[in-house]
Amino acid sequence: HTRCLSDWSSDVCSSDLYVGGLVADVDATNFSDINVSGDVIGSHNFIGIAIGRSDEGNVARATAAGTASAGRINVANASDNQAPNAWSSRYGDGFLGGFVGYFNRGGFENVSSSADIYGYAISQDGGNKTVYFHHNGSVAGLVEESAVRNIFATGDVTGGSATGGAIGAMGYDGEMANGSSTGTVRAFTNNSWKLNFVGGFSGSLLGEASVMN
Repeated sequence: HTRCLSDWSSDVCSSDLYVGGLVADVDATNFSDINVSGDVIGSHNFIGIAIGRSDEGNVARATAAGTASAGRINVANASDNQAPNAWSSRYGDGFLGGFVGYFNRGGFENVSSSADIYGYAISQDGGNKTVYFHHNGSVAGLVEESAVRNIFATGDVTGGSATGGAIGAMGYDGEMANGSSTGTVRAFTNNSWKLNFVGGFSGSLLGEASVMN
């Protein structure tokens, strides 16, 4: 599948697992020549101004502007102010990105983002605690097994571990060439949880991921 769009602008607030202003969850879909802007708020994982999660697709020539944030969450044990495994707790790994929350097994090139990322949420129970999510970036939250080229970020990013100015984490055989990040990166921890993997461009390189230029 191929989608070619010129401009898209809107605001989205959703409690779905995948949240994207353009599309929430896609497989084997190519996007090119896309300009997206708006504010996207989710309360689970995989949040992006354009795409929540993309698997085996390609993105070429795209821009993103606006904000992506986790908003408010409702979890029974938020009073502990900790972030255990996201799959069981509904918070922890957030995967928040200015363009895409989670990008896997594809090509990602010529993408710029001025989006600001707020990788934290205020719990609705347990005393309104602040919970910081992992994997946050102005362009993408987490990129795995993908070739990434020409990525430029100017947005500010706030989150927990694995937070980077452009990409929260590059994982498992990912390749990155030619990119820059000029925004401000702020990272915090949830009480006893260690704060790891914070960087001006990428918070973490996992497996055999590599970065050049």
